[in-house]
Amino acid sequence: MHLSWLLAGLMSLRLLSSAAITDDRQASPVPAQLVGTWKVVEVVSDGAPLAERYRYIQHADGKLEVWDGDKLVMKGLAKYDVAAKRSPAKFEFRPTQYDDYPEMVGQKHLGIYRLDGDTYEECIAVPTAPRPKQMKSVEGTFETYVKYQRVLK
Repeated sequence: MHLSWLLAGLMSLRLLSSAAITDDRQASPVPAQLVGTWKVVEVVSDGAPLAERYRYIQHADGKLEVWDGDKLVMKGLAKYDVAAKRSPAKFEFRPTQYDDYPEMVGQKHLGIYRLDGDTYEECIAVPTAPRPKQMKSVEGTFETYVKYQRVLK
């Protein structure tokens, strides 16, 4: 199940809306600073470090993809609260394809995020859990912390 939380986390790095979270079943415009390819540089799931082998691609239309080498392993939609006055801000994510855990397709994951230049961090919970309160994963919380770096061309 650790892969489940990792991929859920990877998926969340996708789309930012220009307003508060509303309808989480539709894509929204993505700010220019998130469009592109991101590499996972750190992952901690339920308090345990995991491999950082995934690649994330954010498209300008709000859809995202998560790749493991040449294999598409997840895609989905997210809503980010970019109007938030505090950091980290909130987001919600719903996978539309999840090959390893198809039972999670369509289920809402709650998370928090922080974007600073070419670094993006998030912490996301499994569908039945409350939104994380801190930017780290602790054993027993079933939360996943992921740190990304922008892939420069």
